[in-house]
Amino acid sequence: MVSSPNVLTYNTTLYKECPIKNLWDLTDPEWKGKLAMQDPLGKPSYTDWFNQMRSHADDKVAAAYEAKYGKKLETDAPSATEAFVTALAANGPLLTDSDSAAADAVAANGQTEPFVGLVSAAKFRDNEDGKLTLGLCNGVDPFIGFLNSTVGLIVKGTNSPNAAKLFIHYAMTGEGIAPQGEDGKISSNRTVQLPADEPSGISKHLGEVLAYDPRPAWTIGTAGRTGRTSGGCPTRSDPPAGAFRRGCPGLFQDFTAHPCTAVQFGRRSGRRGIADDAHE
Repeated sequence: MVSSPNVLTYNTTLYKECPIKNLWDLTDPEWKGKLAMQDPLGKPSYTDWFNQMRSHADDKVAAAYEAKYGKKLETDAPSATEAFVTALAANGPLLTDSDSAAADAVAANGQTEPFVGLVSAAKFRDNEDGKLTLGLCNGVDPFIGFLNSTVGLIVKGTNSPNAAKLFIHYAMTGEGIAPQGEDGKISSNRTVQLPADEPSGISKHLGEVLAYDPRPAWTIGTAGRTGRTSGGCPTRSDPPAGAFRRGCPGLFQDFTAHPCTAVQFGRRSGRRGIADDAHE
């Protein structure tokens, strides 16, 4: 029904423009401990984003590395995405318990530390009342964030199936989705546009975000992925029995055994969110 942009942000009081130009910049020593984002344990759409990158945009992640460093990526990791996420985790991002805490770390009033953040476009609403001074990063290679899709469901056996259908239909109209559009959320109805005054300005940069692709990797061929393929699945070896029933290895299942899982990501960072400190 709707897609929520999660984007890279910066503090417009500290920078005239976004200080990073390449996603791999976030793995450099300059930005060690300076990326604020919600802990993937509390926001699993981040691990979904990692899987989307590896399944559908790994070639772009590898190309961004080459564009930045002037050489091809050489790694023992099974994919460029896994190499990136491992390096990102090792660079100690500030993991918070909410998008609001991450946005505060980047651009709260009085913030003097040069953080960049990965937060929901909805946080830009706090710019309007002066609580934040968030700026939208654009022109970052290979993308400035991702879209997290939300579906509408009707419960089987409901006593009011027709009312449920009417609600879904209404939510797909411009009027029905308007409260979501104000927060930068994008309707699946392509005739419905974001409001002109939506505070993040994401509508001008939708081509720079990684759109969610629900198709399993094996259904769309192997182009654009590095390394091993079998039946279209990126994998360390041939898919085990039942792989197509459980899902392609190299999507979420594979990351659960990889150092960039949400749990390992948090352990590697070794940092707490600012909201965690506030609760003590």
